[in-house]
Amino acid sequence: MVKKRVLLLDYKNTRDINWAMDKINFKGSLCSVSNWNTWYPPELKRRLPFRPMIHGRSNLTGSEWSNISTTKAEVIHFFNEPERAGISPDEAARIWNDQVVLLRANHGKRLVSPSCASDAAGISWINKWMSLVAKNPPDYLGLHWYGTKGDEMIKHLESMHKQDPNQKIIV
Repeated sequence: MVKKRVLLLDYKNTRDINWAMDKINFKGSLCSVSNWNTWYPPELKRRLPFRPMIHGRSNLTGSEWSNISTTKAEVIHFFNEPERAGISPDEAARIWNDQVVLLRANHGKRLVSPSCASDAAGISWINKWMSLVAKNPPDYLGLHWYGTKGDEMIKHLESMHKQDPNQKIIV
């Protein structure tokens, strides 16, 4: 069995009840844990590999960047919904090409594109960004889905995959 499920953990949900994480079956189908931070949540007790995130500009310097640049994590996520945070595709592409791709070149990390919302603004943003980083594409296309209809989600994922058929997808 290939494990593909990632535990998405917002640290604020468990920081005051660390014991709750002891109830999770870490030997089941989970392959890793991800959150919106650059550091490993301590209540996980290293029971799963961690996939940190460069959430925004503040993670590109200082101790936040140090966490990213020295992590043992194999996969690193880049920018969470930058189209809603006032980060242009051009700015994100410059940061990607100048700083982030060095994590792959120098440390062998696999990189996830910015994960945009599934609305028109998010789709437009990621499409422009992908064209700007075509010489240094991500290893994975990060996608978000907001909605309750599974058939619409499938159409969205298929549509995005058709635009970049060589990209593996992380939702």
